[in-house]
Amino acid sequence: MDAPGNPETNAALISFFAAILFLAVPVCLFILDEEMMNWGYGVSCIFFFLSVFATVSAAVFFMRSRTLGRMLKGEGLLAVWKYAPEEWKSYAEKEFREESSEKKGLFLIVAGIALFLGIIFFLFDQESGLFVLGIMVALTILIGIIAYLVPLLNYRRNSAGPGKAYISREGVFLNGVLQEWALFGSSLEDVILREGRQNVLQITYSTLGKGSRNFYTVRVPVPRGEEKLAAKIAKELIEANAKGQ
Repeated sequence: MDAPGNPETNAALISFFAAILFLAVPVCLFILDEEMMNWGYGVSCIFFFLSVFATVSAAVFFMRSRTLGRMLKGEGLLAVWKYAPEEWKSYAEKEFREESSEKKGLFLIVAGIALFLGIIFFLFDQESGLFVLGIMVALTILIGIIAYLVPLLNYRRNSAGPGKAYISREGVFLNGVLQEWALFGSSLEDVILREGRQNVLQITYSTLGKGSRNFYTVRVPVPRGEEKLAAKIAKELIEANAKGQ
């Protein structure tokens, strides 16, 4: 099996070295005793928390790299799908349309809330409210740019390479991107085989968030002739999730 490299390992190493570099700043300031009472403590605290964040990120990427490593070795795989060029092109274009529609809807909701709050602040206090309104407008523009760029960048990535999908009980590695629901705090929510001109295995999972769960959906195109296997995978994932595996 011609397996690709493990990008999660690279991300783990980058995060690990970033944590060391961030931690080196407060250590050096302490050793050199550089104006700690004036500004050193503030800078040290900032870089210390950056180091903690990078360390946690490294740990998460390391766990993801182990999951992906098992998948690339063929351990616990339910399927490895390769796609004909026309199949992958059709999927990439359809995925771009669906993701763009999703991001547009999310942008409209967030932008509406942000602008509404900005206007309310402005009506109650025009001097400080004008500043808040400006911040909300800038935030809306930033969110709009992100909502436009993310689907476009994903489309370009999908269009650049031949499509390939690894599917296991732990996650999906689709064209170089790992979607994992076996990580701590994550949960598989639903698996649906969507039939149409191009069948799609739609997998929804959730992760821990601030006060609520974050939901994600990955759509895996089903190659022609693999419909029965796709239905079997959907059933197996649902049953395994129900058993708590």
